[in-house]
Amino acid sequence: MELRYLNLKYEEVIDFDNMLSHILYLSPLKKKYNDIIKENTNGQKALWKFGISGDIPIVLVTIDKIEDIDIVKTMLKAHEYWRNKGLKLDLVILNQDESSYLQPLRDLIQDTVMRSVTRDLLNRSGGIYVLNANEIEMKDVTLLFTVAKLIIHAQKGSISKQIKLLPTSLESQKLEIEILTEMKCPVK
Repeated sequence: MELRYLNLKYEEVIDFDNMLSHILYLSPLKKKYNDIIKENTNGQKALWKFGISGDIPIVLVTIDKIEDIDIVKTMLKAHEYWRNKGLKLDLVILNQDESSYLQPLRDLIQDTVMRSVTRDLLNRSGGIYVLNANEIEMKDVTLLFTVAKLIIHAQKGSISKQIKLLPTSLESQKLEIEILTEMKCPVK
């Protein structure tokens, strides 16, 4: 019944269940972000200006291209799936598109959220928050990477690939460099 209601595929449910351990427990995937975490100077209080309390787990999804919107759609379904299972968390979608005047990705994200089952939870605790990286300070982006229990990058491919445990040291270093470059932080 739940699978039909949310229009879920079996593979998606497997991914959603596999993500739970990264959300509920300290995830080894967070090691990829050690340099970013070290740069954080903000506390939980800094989340409040976005309406995010920081009292419940945060899952961060980054996106910078329209072509990757399917990952956002999948994460919206994951959010609703977890909600139906009794897990309350904040899903933060960080738009990293650098368009200035016309913002087609921003519009597409908003439209996607408004068409989702969880549209009534926009900017509410246990709901969905859409933030634009070019409208917030870099230290706030760093804070989001620090406090997120799980980070999914829409541009990095499938969710199942991203939540694989223990990437090789070389893969981990390459990913960390890519992430730092995307965030426009100096690589040490």
